Amino acid sequence: EPTNHLDLDAIAWLEGLLNDFKGSLLLITHDRQFLDNVANRIVELDRGQLRGYPGNYAAFQAAKAYELENEALANARFDKLLAQEEVWIRKGV
Repeated sequence: EPTNHLDLDAIAWLEGLLNDFKGSLLLITHDRQFLDNVANRIVELDRGQLRGYPGNYAAFQAAKAYELENEALANARFDKLLAQEEVWIRKGV
């Protein structure tokens, strides 16, 4: 937690330092505002898949919500098809 026990001035200084850093870093934090101000790419491990998202945490949340919505629609379509096929199987047609 890089921002634990830091006052606002120290957090602003740290954000500036990290934004000026030319390398890569792995940042683990619960401070979403700090993450929004510092991150330019989010990497997520979800159900065994590693995915990268360009942008800050707010952009990641929007992209993830869009993915989950599309996944839910695909699952609903599959469930509907499966239910139709089950009816077809039970009728013996």
